[in-house]
Parts: sequence; C-alpha cells; structure tokens
Amino acid sequence: MKILFVTYDLPYPLDAGGKVRAYNLIKELAKENEVTLFSYYRDNSQLSYVDELRKYCANVHLFKRVAVFSLKHIVNTILHPNLTAHISHYYHSGLSQELDKELQTGIYDLLHLESFYTSHLLGDYNVTQVLGTENIEWKIYQGHFEMKSFTSRFPLQLEAFRTRMFEQSSWKKADALLAVCLSDKATISEHTTKSVYEIPNGVDIDYFCYESPTIDINKLKLLYVGDYAYLQNSDAISWLLKDIYPAIRAKYPNSTLTIVGKNIPENLEKSYGVTIQRDVEDIREVYSDADMLLAPLRISSGTQFKILEAMATGVIVLTTPTGIQGLNAKPGKELVVFKDKRDVALAIENILKSQNTAEEMSKRARELVEKEYSWNMIGSKLRSIYKNLVK
Repeated sequence: MKILFVTYDLPYPLDAGGKVRAYNLIKELAKENEVTLFSYYRDNSQLSYVDELRKYCANVHLFKRVAVFSLKHIVNTILHPNLTAHISHYYHSGLSQELDKELQTGIYDLLHLESFYTSHLLGDYNVTQVLGTENIEWKIYQGHFEMKSFTSRFPLQLEAFRTRMFEQSSWKKADALLAVCLSDKATISEHTTKSVYEIPNGVDIDYFCYESPTIDINKLKLLYVGDYAYLQNSDAISWLLKDIYPAIRAKYPNSTLTIVGKNIPENLEKSYGVTIQRDVEDIREVYSDADMLLAPLRISSGTQFKILEAMATGVIVLTTPTGIQGLNAKPGKELVVFKDKRDVALAIENILKSQNTAEEMSKRARELVEKEYSWNMIGSKLRSIYKNLVK
C-alpha cells in the first residue's frame, strides 16, 4: 500500500507529544507500506533532522509554516475567514497545490492527515482519506475559558465555538477517523456516521526501560514535563507552583521540583525555587532521576505522553481525574489520582509509608503499558485497519 502522510510539524526530534505520535505512526506504517511524507516545519534548524525521517519515508516534502502573528498570518486570517485562527497559519498554497498534484498521479491508496491542524486539507480526492486526531481541540479552549474571569472569557469562548464548528465539519468530510481514546471516539461519533477507530498514544517499551523506584523520603525528587506554550500545560504549571508544590514542601521541606519543557518563562526558576530544563536531549535521563511525576492537569483531551512514559520507566505518577482521562489505568493501582493540594500531600505520605507500595505500583504501571500502550501493538492494529479500509 502507498500512503501519503501529512503532519503539522516535522515529526523529529521527539520533543513534543504530537511529534512522538506522528513519528511512531509513520515508523509502524512503514513496516508494510510505502510512506510519502508531506510536513510543515517552523524554522530552518529543523531541516537537519530530515535524514531520520528518510529511514521510514520513501519521499519527504517540506513546507514552511507561516509564523504566528506575522503579516502573512494576519492576511491568511482575513482572506480565509472559514479557517480558525490556529489553522490559518497552516494555510499554504504551495502545499495544497503539491498535494493536489501528488494525489492526481493515482498511485496512492490512502491519505493520512495527522491532527486538527491539517484537517483543512481534506478534499475531493479519489483516495481514502483518514483524519487522525490527537485530541478534541475545542474542549481545550472550552476548559480554559471556563476558568477565566467573566471579562476575559469572550475571546477564548469565541475561538472555542469557531473551533468546534470547524472540527465537527471536518469529521464529516473524512472517510474514516482515528481517536486516541474511547471518550474522544464517542465525541466524534456523535457528529459523523463515518467509522472512528481508537488508536491510542503509545510508548517505545524498548527505548523507555523500567527502573524499580528507590525513594529517599529526605530527598524527594518531583518532576513535571510539558511544553508551556500549550494551554493545558501553562495552567497545570501555574496551579502546581502556586498551590500543589507549596503543600508538598510544607510536609517535605527537602523535596525538589524540576520542570522540563519548551517555552517555560525565565522568571519561574527564581520566583518559585524550582529547577527548569528547557532543552533536554534525552528525556529518559530526566525520568531516571525522578521519584514522582506530578501532572496536575485541569484542562485536557486525549491522553498524555508524559504519564505513559513515566509509567513505563518506573516513576510514580500523581495526576488529576482530568489527567487520567482516556487511560485504562486504575487509581490506587497503577497511579495516584488527586483533586486538590490536600489530596496530593496525603497521597505522597501514603506512598512513602512503605517502599513496597511504590515498587508494586510502578510494576503494575509498567505491565499496563506493555500490555496496552506499546507502539508495536498499536502499529499492528493500525496497519490492519488501513488494509481493511482500502480493500
């Protein structure tokens, strides 16, 4: 089978969740199919990573994305009012023309458009079109504006409405859709009669190796991982620093917190006494040095790579009911779920009562990842789905 795969950002290096998902889906599809990649990129420094993608892609075509808030972005927004503000900087006439030209050759069996940000490229093509979703985009905006003051809600509420209309319309245009979890699948299925398949986020279980936890109560090492540019991460970090971490420090004054991710403001390190790591070459080293991952998510959709990776490596995960959405993990068995700062301090105390408690939880978490979230297993399922779609 010949597949044309479109991504909204160059899927390498693996420094963001969307890149991890796209890269591994391509890698898995390439095991039995010929994949051609069309990808946006943001700056020229990314071009040095193209050779990594050529290991799995027969052809790679690159198109530079319009910079956010640039003149061209503003012009695109004005000239294409049907597009949301976040999709308008992915409008690229050159990519659209090349995509048309490539698909008119008739050599492709399937077009895979990865994420909401490529959904405007769905068209009248004589090829099976699959839209892969990373989350339900409008739910993220809705969750954010619901926590804002009344006066600052309107812009986010308007964008959430426009995003919802666009997103639901795109679901109807695709021949089939992919959802990362059952709850997202149910939401999409409410608005389209097309087939929706659950293809979860996964983990390379050979790359992320398990280490049994050895926690020192007097040197508790806490971790948060996430790109601050995303609404759900900036909100989680704000709550973590203002409420969650101070409650933990009150009980465990020698505990430390490391925040890893891109676009984190410079002032956080000095203001809150935490360690910031913005450029990490190997995220495994970060997990290896941590005892617990804190994921105080209040806005979310889809599933979180940081939670899966931490579970795979033996790091104890503490998250919210929102953070566990879409994961087949049981609170108290594979991870800990908390609702507020009092909950999290008590949860940590219960874990630290016995080294066996932490060890047993981490082992069960690793077993769950191996059983349900291995990319090898997920890839096999996706290849089978695509074979049936193009029969």
